[in-house]
Amino acid sequence: MQEKIIAHFLNGKLLKGFSEDFSEDKYFFTITHKDTQDKSEVALLLLKAVFFVKDFEGNKVYQEEHGVKRTDVGRKVKIQFKDNETIIGYAPGFSPANIGFFLYPSDSQNNNEKIFVVNANTEKILFL
Repeated sequence: MQEKIIAHFLNGKLLKGFSEDFSEDKYFFTITHKDTQDKSEVALLLLKAVFFVKDFEGNKVYQEEHGVKRTDVGRKVKIQFKDNETIIGYAPGFSPANIGFFLYPSDSQNNNEKIFVVNANTEKILFL
């Protein structure tokens, strides 16, 4: 199944496209660029996160509601990346021994369906 993804690199670069081979257990995956259809192999350790999105453009004026309580997707967690960006969501499972973990947005109306956070590129993970 092709999934719409936006890969967020540590250097700030974004790569938008589709992936059929992303796995939370592999260090590499392939992105087919949304505009050119070119394929690139991406190393997870070069990313801070992979965003699985509903739409590539999103809604720039949408304000995510962090007060929403979700009981279907794990524990509430605040992630601080090494570039000081923070995100809040729900993690169904977390182990520092893994490559990373999935995070689900607090607000299900968010453009992100889920986010794969790369453990090595976080500064702090705080369970709320």
